[in-house]
Amino acid sequence: MTPFGPVRTLESPLPLAEATARVTDGLLGRRKLLGPPRVVRGRLHDGQLRLSAGHRRGRNAWRPVLHGRLIEAEDGSRLVYRLGWSPLSEAFTAVWFAALGLFLVVGLIRTVIVAASGGPGSLQGALVFLAAVVGMAAFGAALVTAGTWQGRADAKTVTRWITERLEATEA
Repeated sequence: MTPFGPVRTLESPLPLAEATARVTDGLLGRRKLLGPPRVVRGRLHDGQLRLSAGHRRGRNAWRPVLHGRLIEAEDGSRLVYRLGWSPLSEAFTAVWFAALGLFLVVGLIRTVIVAASGGPGSLQGALVFLAAVVGMAAFGAALVTAGTWQGRADAKTVTRWITERLEATEA
């Protein structure tokens, strides 16, 4: 799973009204707590579709989310979608690593300046700063990797669910 998944298309033989009704009828509301361990939640409004796999066991900010548009086609309906992170997760990850990149550049410049001035105690502080930046980068990478890895089954669940609901095939 990547933050920006490729654009995909599902072709359905169902008319748009029936496809819309099937998707809407199959969605589980946010407030329903009991049910199967993995369910598909989301919303469909004015053809805009957002789906994710819900769990009783917890939340995962990097779980895959299907964003798409259900439209009328000549021989039924069509879902044009992308499966990737939520926009909030994309923004958080981008800000996190951009800030780390800035800290790394500042830290490297500081380390070079301190090393050139010849202060051994100051050099140790600059190297500790750089080590902290590297540690934060490793933590961020591990967090994103673990969340993405944990959500791999969710991508299959959401894709299988929408494909079955729409009796669709990949275009």
